[in-house]
Amino acid sequence: MFRPACNSTMTDPRNQPTRQVAVKNVKNKKTVLVIAKTNLSRDPRVYRQLIFLAQHYNLIAAGLDAPNLPGVEFVQLPAQQPPNRWRYAHRLLCLIAHQYHLLADKLTASAFETCRLPGSPPDLIIANDLNMLYLGYRLARSYNAKLLLDAHEMEPWNCTSRTVGRLRERYRRWLFRTHIPRVDAMVSVNEAIAEHYKQTYGVPCGVVTNAPFFEDQAPKAVSDSKITLVHHGGVNSSRRLDNLFTLVDQLDERFTLDLMLLTHNRVIYDELLQMAASRPRITFREPVPMPQIARRLNDYDIGIHMLNPGIPNQKLCLPNKLFEFVQGRLAVAVWPSPEMARVVRRHDLGVVSDDFTVASLAAKINALTARDLQRHKANAHTAARVLCAESNQAQFLALVARLIGV
Repeated sequence: MFRPACNSTMTDPRNQPTRQVAVKNVKNKKTVLVIAKTNLSRDPRVYRQLIFLAQHYNLIAAGLDAPNLPGVEFVQLPAQQPPNRWRYAHRLLCLIAHQYHLLADKLTASAFETCRLPGSPPDLIIANDLNMLYLGYRLARSYNAKLLLDAHEMEPWNCTSRTVGRLRERYRRWLFRTHIPRVDAMVSVNEAIAEHYKQTYGVPCGVVTNAPFFEDQAPKAVSDSKITLVHHGGVNSSRRLDNLFTLVDQLDERFTLDLMLLTHNRVIYDELLQMAASRPRITFREPVPMPQIARRLNDYDIGIHMLNPGIPNQKLCLPNKLFEFVQGRLAVAVWPSPEMARVVRRHDLGVVSDDFTVASLAAKINALTARDLQRHKANAHTAARVLCAESNQAQFLALVARLIGV
């Protein structure tokens, strides 16, 4: 066991050597405004997007903190105001009266004014995630600019039975139904989610995966007697990380598991530490900065990820983790989440369980030999040239060029 990590450094690019961005000195370059209600230096998807764009456009990034990239102008979005009694009452009345436009204008008023920039207006607004859809729409209309929506994953999923929750859900459905068809282009993280948006809203949706940049490294050899599994990422209740402990209990003595977890939820994190105390084959390791993950993973044999199929965003996701396993040159073990299973099977990267049970995945892993794992890791080495951010870059820039030119 180790001293638990106390901060979320795994996804902070400031802890890495700065990736060099060659900013071309071209007169009359088009201007792109990227908006995201996230910490831009810690959001892997948006950070890569900025790297793609900075080489070709005058780039302005609006978010909660600066991306710290050369040549990128930063605009800090205002923090969300906590709803006092008056604001809460006003929002509730708007929801009850179906005054959705009024509510949307009010919710985005401060950010809209912050993004009303002096100088030449942007030619393109890129709104990251659906929570930026209406702000992006307002800015695009105000500037007479094109609007590209990066929806990232599925629409927010809400199963609340509370009256206020149902009212908010109706507002969100109105927002998506009314404004997604108004975007000029749209992308998401995988084929299944892109097809959902196309079928639901009639908007063609491209795919830009969550793949990190290519890592030039080779797979490590596999031992017959000791096989190392690894899982990294955040801690929250919906991910049911206790399943990993049950899994190890059902694996034979060859297997050990290392966990590199961020302490987003201290209560659950401490519960996991207690569970590991009685399991000598499970060890907690310090997380590493986001751009260093693939290098750190290279020491292991199998990357493992099991997501709750009862939550649409988790069932259909194609997460950073899977691609980081590939860049780490690991074999992969997953539940049959359709998008992850498709990638694993297409490239023969590892094993996919027959169903969403721990026992099914444990049986698949127990059947693996060192020779099997060496083959899967070699396949990951081959796939790493394809399943990387560089493969997305040309496609993403071509989409932007179709909208506004270069």
